[in-house]
Amino acid sequence: MNKKILLLLLSIFIGNSLFSQSTYSGNLSVASNTFFNKYSDTEDYLLGGCNAFPLGTFVNIKLPYSDDSVNVKIVSRIPEDGIFILIDPLAGQKLDLTTGDVLPVRIEVINFTPPPLSETEIESVEPEPEIKGLTAENLIETP
Repeated sequence: MNKKILLLLLSIFIGNSLFSQSTYSGNLSVASNTFFNKYSDTEDYLLGGCNAFPLGTFVNIKLPYSDDSVNVKIVSRIPEDGIFILIDPLAGQKLDLTTGDVLPVRIEVINFTPPPLSETEIESVEPEPEIKGLTAENLIETP
């Protein structure tokens, strides 16, 4: 009987740890209208900046004193110390916040989608590199 109870408790503990989402807490601030200006093609999602999550991560931000929440995509890093996440003014409006407001929030990661290769900095590799005067044409012997 004790083995069955122990096995049940162990399976519940492991199941909860495997399928639970992490919740983070930190200070949120609403950015100025110009901070996210370079992200003009973002009609499908609201914008956020954070130094803790990878770029491209979608997070849910919830105010601790109400049921208001908003989903944002992390598209930038932030320069402010003491601020965990920075959101664009449109996301701030959905939470009834104005530019410059700072308050504690709870943040839950929704998903992470890596950016497409076209948006990442990749070092170009020359398809036919020249090695000390040696090229592919020099390797082929002609009769």
